[in-house]
Amino acid sequence: MDIAYHFPDDILGDKASQEQKAKRLKEIEFWFDRYVQGVRTIQGGLGKANYKNPGSLVFADDAALHVNEVYWYILEQRVRPRIVSCNGDIEVTVDRHKISSLTEIVIALTEPIEHEHLPTKRRLNASLGFYCAMNIMANWNPKISKEMFVSRPFSQAHTTWLEYLPTSTEERMPIFSNAANWYLVETLFEERHDKKLLRPVN
Repeated sequence: MDIAYHFPDDILGDKASQEQKAKRLKEIEFWFDRYVQGVRTIQGGLGKANYKNPGSLVFADDAALHVNEVYWYILEQRVRPRIVSCNGDIEVTVDRHKISSLTEIVIALTEPIEHEHLPTKRRLNASLGFYCAMNIMANWNPKISKEMFVSRPFSQAHTTWLEYLPTSTEERMPIFSNAANWYLVETLFEERHDKKLLRPVN
């Protein structure tokens, strides 16, 4: 399986299968590796953006596994029970916007990246969460995968929000309200793509 182009499954039924959980773990491990490579490639620029020694980041032991376990626990215990099917189906589908929202919030709160400088640690984990959420959306929508960039102001504002998300929100994570952000992000990419198609050819 080419993990870079794997489309995550919608999650159906009362419980996710072990196969679904294993697929998600492989995706998270892949995204974590790609993120680290990216940070070390541009660490000079990050240093100018007040990251202290960003290239010295390390992941906690079993970081991807821990994030994956927390993700599935919250999905099954707190997210799925609150979803009401719109078309009367017995099985409930958790859409890509909620999956992206939950993933980045879990990463921001569990902080899989370790770093000696606390502000840098928070910023890197927020950035990692945003990166993984963008990849989830891109796996579903090829229009997003071609660019993977919303806008600098949005990216900065959203990662700052994640960075300062208080840990006390664990019992009341803003998963559903944040999912609306990802719905708007996808709509923006759709609109941007359609405008390119309508652009006259010289």
